[in-house]
Amino acid sequence: MSRLPDFLIAGAPRSGSTTLYRMLDEHPSIFMAKPKEIGFFSGWHDEDVDWYKAHFAGARADQKAGEATPWYMHDHDAVDEINSIVPGVRFIVILRDPVDRTYSHYWMERIRGRADGTFEEYIASSDVLAISLYADHLSYIAERLPRDQILVVFNEDLEQNPSGLYSEVCSFLGVDSSYAPLLLGKTVNRYVEFRSMRVRSWAKALPSSMAFARRILDRANTRTKVAYPPMSDAMREHLASFYEGPNASLAEWLGRDLPEWTQPGRGA
Repeated sequence: MSRLPDFLIAGAPRSGSTTLYRMLDEHPSIFMAKPKEIGFFSGWHDEDVDWYKAHFAGARADQKAGEATPWYMHDHDAVDEINSIVPGVRFIVILRDPVDRTYSHYWMERIRGRADGTFEEYIASSDVLAISLYADHLSYIAERLPRDQILVVFNEDLEQNPSGLYSEVCSFLGVDSSYAPLLLGKTVNRYVEFRSMRVRSWAKALPSSMAFARRILDRANTRTKVAYPPMSDAMREHLASFYEGPNASLAEWLGRDLPEWTQPGRGA
């Protein structure tokens, strides 16, 4: 059956979208496209809409179909494409303390070999800070999609009240909100390090027919019980000050208080 998605997990990167994707994938009334991040609306592929529809061909008629590309939220061109092609789609956005999200984003880029300088150098030479200007992005989305098609949840709730967050998302999608996935309360996509970036690149280049071999290589090449070093107090204070105004705008846009995000003078 040819169809387009009913919903998108559209942001933000490093905020828990992989965990939410995996939990929703367990729900019997939900079909999640593979791979997780298709990136169709962000122009990651040159294929047409029929190519995109093929990712949802396995969904039953009684299932809600979705995908998760957390780059859509801050890609305004992608939002325009979404509004044009699937105007009735539901938007799920999961947000995280912008200070922590930005730092986590940097370390993700480090392990992928796309950042090799310091954190300070990275934020000075990239647009990573703009990703966490959440109110700007949500306002842009709401100008193109009805507000009731947009659900905003928080990474902090995913960690502290996963059952409540999962129930809220399921209700938003119109599926059984009492279902409890096996992954409930567990975190996936934690920070890891690779023993060899050359092996990592080689494994990623393997064709999909060799997915099992790719997983074996990645497992052997991964250090999982590691943590990146903490952010300096000075940089945390700097970012807290930078995001103080945007966070206030977000709270106003949502009409609710935010979680206990980093604030100037209060540290972590």
